[in-house]
Amino acid sequence: MSTLNSFLNKLPIAFYTLFTFTLGSCSGDRTYQTKTIENRYSISISRGMKQYENHSNTIAMLYRDKERGECIAVTDHLKESGKALLTSHLQTLADNPELLGVPIKNARFGKPFAKQINGHNAIQAGMSALIKLGDKWESVWGIVAYIEGKTHIYQITTWLADDEPGEDDARLHDMINSFEELKEEEY
Repeated sequence: MSTLNSFLNKLPIAFYTLFTFTLGSCSGDRTYQTKTIENRYSISISRGMKQYENHSNTIAMLYRDKERGECIAVTDHLKESGKALLTSHLQTLADNPELLGVPIKNARFGKPFAKQINGHNAIQAGMSALIKLGDKWESVWGIVAYIEGKTHIYQITTWLADDEPGEDDARLHDMINSFEELKEEEY
């Protein structure tokens, strides 16, 4: 759990409140273990989500500042034959945006580009959509990235509600760039 602490500590300090978020559109057993970190963060760790297409268990969905709609989703995907399939993962998501694990509609993805995140190969794209936060639909702007770890490909998604592309990109990029690989034995 120390790597997760490190990941959380690198996030911008402006985010203080963290709420547990339950996945709404994934099938499978929704068995979660809730943990509190530093008396500040509550995370829900899925133990039994069924694999759907190329997507596997959600490690944690972190929901920050519900009123402002800031949240981070972390999902892992087992690498197939040790090959990074970053572009195909992004295409799968573009074809099936519900794989983000939240009620979503009108998803639009920007042009993906390759980058390095903490020494890992990654592909990243901007996205806009309507996402259901609580009981109402919110217009969100965000970034989705697929990062090639040693054994997994990680999907990291960040959103800001009621924001336009370019208005607060630095905050989203800071969240993406703070990624550190979660070790399998830690979840």
